[in-house]
Amino acid sequence: MHDDSFIPGFTHAVLKNTGLNPDQIVFEITEHSAISDFQSFRKLLEHYRKQGFKVAIDDVGAGYSSLQMISELKPDYLKIDRSLITHIDQFREKQYMVEALQHIGKKLGAGVIAEGVKTEGECLHLIQMGIFLMQGYYFAEPDYPPPPLPVSISEQLNLQRNSQMFPLKIGEHTTFFELMTWIMAYQGSYDHHFALIHVPNRKEVLPLTEVVRFVASHGTKKKETVWPHLRSLFT
Repeated sequence: MHDDSFIPGFTHAVLKNTGLNPDQIVFEITEHSAISDFQSFRKLLEHYRKQGFKVAIDDVGAGYSSLQMISELKPDYLKIDRSLITHIDQFREKQYMVEALQHIGKKLGAGVIAEGVKTEGECLHLIQMGIFLMQGYYFAEPDYPPPPLPVSISEQLNLQRNSQMFPLKIGEHTTFFELMTWIMAYQGSYDHHFALIHVPNRKEVLPLTEVVRFVASHGTKKKETVWPHLRSLFT
């Protein structure tokens, strides 16, 4: 943004020449960038955000200024530096640090992107951690159009996404007490997440928010199984 060639109207010219929309473009602020005046820089970013552009902080975890940048700029994406991603499937310390950044991203409403993925082991472990945005030579060198994902990775992504979307499974023997215990322990999101109800000869889906309301209205039936009472919601 401080480059002499970055003049007023530059972004509009890019949109016109490429046919892209602003929400398809992300400004990456490198962790190594020297920002002396965060207030002025925030105003500059806000100018582009109002037009629909996104903001990412690159190289998160590579130095000391990341946390200040995150708190000051409130990015749409956190791009985790490859130093934390390399061999993450082998080192718990790296897993703990990435989990902490995931938690920060979740609280700020920012997506997390893993940089520098080079091996299948790294990729699969990141998927298991709930990170679905990645880049690295494991997939391909920068190219267009991008090549298809390996089948094994696509299958793992689908399984993990389904697991996250349906974190609760309700069977014919599930009791109200078990549901109450699960709700008290659950720390994930309720929005756009569902319970998968799997009983003999039948499968149903119920939003988690509805499950909470349902359990709250049957609080005295702790020892009873849930399905006989749930059945009326689907008839």
